Amino acid sequence: MTAAGQYDGKRFIEVATEKKHDMLLITVDNSFDGILFQENGKIYSKKRQNKQEGIGILSMKKLCEKHGGASRFEAVGNRFQASFILKNEVED
Repeated sequence: MTAAGQYDGKRFIEVATEKKHDMLLITVDNSFDGILFQENGKIYSKKRQNKQEGIGILSMKKLCEKHGGASRFEAVGNRFQASFILKNEVED
């Protein structure tokens, strides 16, 4: 929300979910200024002085690991894309 709110262009946040078999896929895309601070596969927060991952990215990585899943973060132009896959542990 912070990145989309600070962007001067068309602002958006898009969230989608899909359940397949025993997995849950969540995607969150948002607008941002197109500038990523990253090194060695880590995306660093612009809000912190030191090179540290943002709380949101770090939290989602840990959540995915805890639930047998994975996460992916990437930028395409002014779109930041976050994808998460989690093992669905809830019975239907």
